[in-house]
Amino acid sequence: MARMVVLFNAAFKKHLLLTNTCLSCALDGLGDYLEQKLEGAECTDKQRMTRFTSLGLVFGPWDHYWYRLLDSRLPGRTTKTIIQKVLLDQFLNSPMEYAVFYVGLSRMEGLTLVDSIDELKAKFWPTYKVDLMVWPIAGIINFYFLPPRFRVLFVNMLSLCWVMFLSYMKHS
Repeated sequence: MARMVVLFNAAFKKHLLLTNTCLSCALDGLGDYLEQKLEGAECTDKQRMTRFTSLGLVFGPWDHYWYRLLDSRLPGRTTKTIIQKVLLDQFLNSPMEYAVFYVGLSRMEGLTLVDSIDELKAKFWPTYKVDLMVWPIAGIINFYFLPPRFRVLFVNMLSLCWVMFLSYMKHS
């Protein structure tokens, strides 16, 4: 048990970027795998799952540095600061992440840039409307209750279900 505590502390103190990236890869891939099972897929589309897993290489570091930026520019846990962080997260970060998500996955699937942007245009607003019902509350919890080193972990844990939703949106 003591060894697990040492590994945990090392992962979330000394190797936070690597930890966030690995967790993001694993949970993005797992989210797509679970969505495929919910869709009734008899065989797992491993290429599709690999594409989702590879997104963790983008979003793990992205979120790691995004939360560090927010915490450095807006330190503290006052109501005003939390509202500012949630608003920036929702209205600046989320749209950029969805653009990268839809265009990036579409390009990995072999779609042209024009077709990828068309898919983004078609699916952005339905995705973002659901986002606005889920992530502001998660952001308040994240910024108020959690220390900075656990912010990406918290988002990744919620993202397991969110990636299932995104996988559904992407492939519907």
